[in-house]
Amino acid sequence: MTKIPTVTPVTHYTAPLYPDYTAPNPITSPSAYPYPHRKNPILVATAVGALLSTTAFADKKEDCLNMVTNPLSVASSGLPYTSSPFGTGSPDRIPEKIARKLIMQVFSEEGIKLQEKVQYKKEGAEFITSGYNTKRKIGYIWGDWNSLDHIDAIQSWDRLENEEDVDAEYLEYFVKDTSFKNRIAKAKTISNEKDRQVSLLAILKEYKAKLSKTRISLEEAKSLEDKAKESGEYIALISQFDQRFEFYSWSEDNKVSIEDLAKIKDPIKRAAAYKVAKKDTALKAMNRLEEAVRGYIKWARTQGF
Repeated sequence: MTKIPTVTPVTHYTAPLYPDYTAPNPITSPSAYPYPHRKNPILVATAVGALLSTTAFADKKEDCLNMVTNPLSVASSGLPYTSSPFGTGSPDRIPEKIARKLIMQVFSEEGIKLQEKVQYKKEGAEFITSGYNTKRKIGYIWGDWNSLDHIDAIQSWDRLENEEDVDAEYLEYFVKDTSFKNRIAKAKTISNEKDRQVSLLAILKEYKAKLSKTRISLEEAKSLEDKAKESGEYIALISQFDQRFEFYSWSEDNKVSIEDLAKIKDPIKRAAAYKVAKKDTALKAMNRLEEAVRGYIKWARTQGF
């Protein structure tokens, strides 16, 4: 006779195992947007650097110039990005306002004055740059939820933006334009469910078409990158989701591990230690961002900018 196992409920525990930020999304896995999307770019950059160092003896100027690579390539941007349904262990990222201020400062120090929010439209590509010099044809886009295309560059973990069965409440949250919100409110009053869905889907598609003129897609970014030398136009996609610009608990250069900080018993001292560690890794992330932007300008100059 098979013995029936006994199950004893756990009344308390000391180490709760919350879903981690790195855990696969159970709703979309497997999917076309695997998480975490790619290997650590810092390790990749280190490997590339080691490879380049083996050819440092090149004596031709052209060979030396070819060794300068683009540190802000689309391949190293951390895109496409899909948000995680789990927040435990989620990395901190440089806020847009601080990042853009630093980037504009670096361009200025390199002798390049940029104008903010310049509309770019050429050969099928249309979006709003974060900063651009129309005369010298160089600038950048700070890639985040507001500036990236929500189809091929960035996705919400639940993918509601692509659902054929449109949720009216979510659509109202997603849409920021007042005129579209009014149309959604009107569509919600349609009694026939099928007709209501048709109306909401039409509004969603029209709104996305409008947004596509302000947001950059990966396809557009890659095309600009591939044609940069030929066209003489250099627009860097600087992604907020690039792991090099993450800090705190996920930072590879965190001097004090999170585990060590958690062992500090005094809550006041522990909070102070967390604050110091966060500031330290945030500054290092800012330094990496500055270095990448300067590297991009250096690379552009080797391409003929």
